[in-house]
Parts: sequence; structure tokens; C-alpha cells
Amino acid sequence: DVGLIMETKHFVKNPRPRDMAWYDSKDNCVHLMWSSLNISIHSLCGIVRHELGHAVDEQLHTTKGAERRADRLAEIATGHPILYTPDGIQNSTYGVPYRPDWLHQ
Repeated sequence: DVGLIMETKHFVKNPRPRDMAWYDSKDNCVHLMWSSLNISIHSLCGIVRHELGHAVDEQLHTTKGAERRADRLAEIATGHPILYTPDGIQNSTYGVPYRPDWLHQ
């Protein structure tokens, strides 16, 4: 089981607008910013699926490739790829089916 915790403040000092969620293995929870509830349901779904990909990643602490690995694991679990909008936000119905190279991998 993976928990969900709604957050008012991000753990990084200067989060970017696309920093809406993260997975923390210490508490086995996806942390989701309350502000993310203002985005489209399709982006919210893509973000949560991506974070759940981190939750099942047996190599989670191997940071190289962790982001694309999370996307791949989410696709294996759901049968649908994580898509990325032009601004780099995950989405379930719109965007390109690969993590853009300009995002950390």
C-alpha cells in the first residue's frame, strides 16, 4: 500500500511550477501539493501515475534513469504511457510519450 499526503509546502526551497508531487520511500507516500488540484484531471492523473512508478521501483535509490524508469513502470502497470505536455508536465491523454531530454532524467 502506498499512502497519499496532501501538502501545502514543497520540500525544496524554490519549487518550479511543475513541481507538484514526489514520492518518499521513508514514509511510502506520494506527496501531492494542494495546488495541483487546480490543474487538469489528465495532468493530475499523469503525475500520480508517475509517482506510483517511483513507489514500485526496486532500483529507486539508483538515481540514474529514475524518472524514465518511473514512467516505464507506470506504463507496465496501466498499459498506457505517461505523456508529457510542452511545459514538461505529465499527462494521461495529451503530449509526447517520452520524458523530454531537458528534464532531469
